[in-house]
Amino acid sequence: MIGLLIFGIIFIVLGVYASTKGSIPLLKHYEGVKDIALQSRINGASIIGIGLVLISDYFIEFQSGILIVALLAIAAIALALQVVLKAI
Repeated sequence: MIGLLIFGIIFIVLGVYASTKGSIPLLKHYEGVKDIALQSRINGASIIGIGLVLISDYFIEFQSGILIVALLAIAAIALALQVVLKAI
């Protein structure tokens, strides 16, 4: 259970880094990306959202189905934003 809290904090730190720096850590080559900074901001925000869901799951204890749906919804919203804003 404490692992969710630790992963949530790590995800939030990585998301803030990706949003402010304009690049995603551990990723050197961007293929098919038109606007790297915009894509990094969108991905950073979605990583922060996933971190917040994981931290809130530590305190609230969601059912596994709700947790999976929340994570998939964040990923779908991030993908839709990237397509609509023409980041990819």
